[in-house]
Amino acid sequence: MKPQTPTISAARRVAYRFLLRVETENSYTSHLLQSESMEPLRPADRRLATALVMGVLRWKRRLDWVIENYAGRSIDDIDLEAQILLRMAFYQLRFMTKIPAHAVVHEAVEQAKTENRHHLSGFINAVLRRGLSDPGVEQRIALIKAPERRLSIMGSHPEWLMARWIERYGTERALQWAQANNTTPVTALHINRRKTSREAVLERLQAHRLDPKPSQYFSDTLLLDGVAPIIKELCDEGLVHLQDEASRMVATLLGDCTGLTVLDLCAAPGGKSILLSRAVGESGRVIAMDRYSARLQVLQKRRLALGLSNVAPLVADATEPLPIKGLVDVILVDAPCSGLGTLQRNPEIKWKADPADFGQLAAKQSALLGRAAPHVKIEGRLLYSTCSTEPEENEGVVDRFLKDHPEFTRLDPELTPAIEKFFDRRSRAFRTFPGDGRADGFFAVLLKKTGIDQPPGVTEETERLAL
Repeated sequence: MKPQTPTISAARRVAYRFLLRVETENSYTSHLLQSESMEPLRPADRRLATALVMGVLRWKRRLDWVIENYAGRSIDDIDLEAQILLRMAFYQLRFMTKIPAHAVVHEAVEQAKTENRHHLSGFINAVLRRGLSDPGVEQRIALIKAPERRLSIMGSHPEWLMARWIERYGTERALQWAQANNTTPVTALHINRRKTSREAVLERLQAHRLDPKPSQYFSDTLLLDGVAPIIKELCDEGLVHLQDEASRMVATLLGDCTGLTVLDLCAAPGGKSILLSRAVGESGRVIAMDRYSARLQVLQKRRLALGLSNVAPLVADATEPLPIKGLVDVILVDAPCSGLGTLQRNPEIKWKADPADFGQLAAKQSALLGRAAPHVKIEGRLLYSTCSTEPEENEGVVDRFLKDHPEFTRLDPELTPAIEKFFDRRSRAFRTFPGDGRADGFFAVLLKKTGIDQPPGVTEETERLAL
């Protein structure tokens, strides 16, 4: 009689393949979890697949330590496919306790067979059985003496990164930060008052049995735990747009921009350009520049849905001389960075990051500021921001720029009391941490130009370059 093919849940199949792609293809969860592979899944399976992918990547270091203890060998000596299946299984055993343990073990073993890894099924079964017989192994983490290694395992972050944070903030704050990164971020819905009201959006969300909470920072923002299909509907209708609250706070540093021309130098996918559109009003304009046309098309779609007429996408490479003839009132340099402030949303970043890259990133960020500087008019403002936690990309870049460009000086923004707490008056820098109100980690400095002016205005040639 022909053996029956084991049935594995669709969610676990998708999660396994996504995790394998993250490890082997340099893929990112933000793309994978929005891909066509998720569309055939039932809502419950989508939630499970998402929870497995994000949970395994958030807790990878801790899970690997557990696996090493039960397997009796280094994680590097275990086949990658077995690593992933064991991580998925131990994540469910440790963090999804409503799933029966015997079902978790059975699925992991059978999935090895369906993925043509029959030779790994016995090993996976043995490691998981040991885990069930000795569930207290994680209590031994506290016995590790070296603080950077202990916190690396406890908070599931790379050891080099924990060592940096411990040196700057101490062990308690570093661990809090790591643990905050391993939580599910809130979804912030910013309401488009051009088309709807807070009350109307609230009513639609509640009709889907969702319980949104008010933002403590913005009166037109609602917060939700997780995601739901209705959110995409609201976005497609242009009634809301999604953006982390800390990212929005960065844009508020510019204060009143009514009637001004603002250049968003690295704009795609356009979240800050949308916020700046509201800030400048109908009499102002935002030039949303990015080197990638496909990414600007995402902004174009969002712009049209939201009904924004004062945003002009412009395809151009900011590492080359800018196609801007004359001067503008404000330039935002939201620089490409390591992204280490966004680990709640992008947990794979911490495993891909390399401290050796910081110097190269800082050089690129400095070059972007250098390109922007000549195009800011006298008394105009230059806002530099990153979603990085590391000083090489933040203070180091700003300090170097000010040394090379004495015509710029730091500026104290006018902030609401709720946001004021994130601004350090001594360093004159804005900074949020992942544990601050469940927002991402951002850094920003506002600069003012006091040097020699140049011919004013943005020319018609620049306007023609806009899409």
